[in-house]
Amino acid sequence: MVMHKETNITGDTTNDWPGPYSLCLKKTLAGAIDPHHLYTPESYQDAAFAWLSNEVSKNANCSSNKEYLTERYALVALSTAERAPDSWISSSNHCVWARVTCDGSRVVEFTYAGDTIGALKGSLAPQFTLLRHLERLNVYANEFSQSSIPTGVGTMSALTFLALDYNALSGAIPSEIGNLSALSVLNLNRNTLSGSIPSEVGNL
Repeated sequence: MVMHKETNITGDTTNDWPGPYSLCLKKTLAGAIDPHHLYTPESYQDAAFAWLSNEVSKNANCSSNKEYLTERYALVALSTAERAPDSWISSSNHCVWARVTCDGSRVVEFTYAGDTIGALKGSLAPQFTLLRHLERLNVYANEFSQSSIPTGVGTMSALTFLALDYNALSGAIPSEIGNLSALSVLNLNRNTLSGSIPSEVGNL
């Protein structure tokens, strides 16, 4: 894949290589992507955006459904970051992908059981926080030693079930978890988290 220089991020409209990073798609996903990660070799964000841009250039107007594309980008970023031995993403509607459950067209559950399917050894992409309608996140028994729990988890107001146990996650427990008023189950057991449990979390 040809990588363009970062200076081209906002104005790039070229169509001279497979999977053009269309200006339209960048505008549609503005706020969901960090442009500094585009055109960067070995960047999972770049790989995810390239995958989606290639798909959009073939099949649809990229501005037709911002919510659908944002959720799709989040899921593809999870896939490219975790380095799964077998790909679980495809050109089909993501609501039929193996780890995804939808209510209508919205993603409401994402699951991966590393102890039965095989532990992932990549990273847990913070883009999962873009899944605004997610009610259940159940990802456990993996080796995400370079990952932490993103503060953006506190914006996932629909979450009722959050289980990230046995993932070798590091860093502090974000106080923003305390914003999840609908949360009834929180399991962060068996990680290498540091610091104390924030009082905001204790008040849930």
